[in-house]
Amino acid sequence: MPKTQLGKWHHVAVTYNNAILRIYVDGAEDAMKYLPGMTFSTSNYAFQIGQEIMPGAATQPYGFKGAIDEVKYWDYAKKTFY
Repeated sequence: MPKTQLGKWHHVAVTYNNAILRIYVDGAEDAMKYLPGMTFSTSNYAFQIGQEIMPGAATQPYGFKGAIDEVKYWDYAKKTFY
């Protein structure tokens, strides 16, 4: 991620479509990774944002440190982020 100014809000978006994962920060593409064969499946775990699910772990050491506000989730690719 680019260096972002602490104490300010930033818009972060992640897309995954046709084996390509993209990360956008404040509207600009910051990273892209080709992930062929990556699959998403259902599980018995709750959907979480800002925390990595680690089955069997007593603690969750990979949680996001900060505030997350106005979360939106789509199950299809969008052309814009409005």
